[in-house]
Amino acid sequence: MPADPAVFEAAQVRYNYLADVAQLPADGSYSAARDAIRAFYNQSENSTTLAQGISEMYRWEQGLAGVAPSLANPTATAAAVNNTATIARYGGQGLMVVGVGVSVYNISTDPDPYRATVQAGSSVVGGAGGATVGAWIGGAIGSVVPGPGTAIGAVVGGIIGAGVGGAGGHALGTAAYDANYGPNSPWFH
Repeated sequence: MPADPAVFEAAQVRYNYLADVAQLPADGSYSAARDAIRAFYNQSENSTTLAQGISEMYRWEQGLAGVAPSLANPTATAAAVNNTATIARYGGQGLMVVGVGVSVYNISTDPDPYRATVQAGSSVVGGAGGATVGAWIGGAIGSVVPGPGTAIGAVVGGIIGAGVGGAGGHALGTAAYDANYGPNSPWFH
């Protein structure tokens, strides 16, 4: 199963945010530039449902713990979120490499490598589409409890969507290949 693109995209958004704020002075003073960067990444077209849900969840957790949000140092205010985003970003890339390796192995050892190629490709496309749709639906359902519900719903929806989409893509790819090149196709020799 391919890595969930929603998690990778949310980690990339956080990475881009940190890269932008790292260029600002970290002397603890208020910065209108930081507010502008935060506002930019809070816009839906510059973020993801998962990233927005994680941000809301972090603020919700701060409120429960009685911690006042700090505007001083953007890399110190959300260390747990920053570390998770870094792990997800590089972990997601690592999982993509592993997924490609597994696909290459499966294709190279299959008795019909053309069929295996179609199955692998359609699984990836179906899984990516399913994960995206699942993250949106899960995030929307989870928004009943803003913050943690949105983030948890998006992650769970993305994982379920990736599994269902990957399995569905595999089945459709297999059916399409067999219909065109299988023993019952008009082109079978």
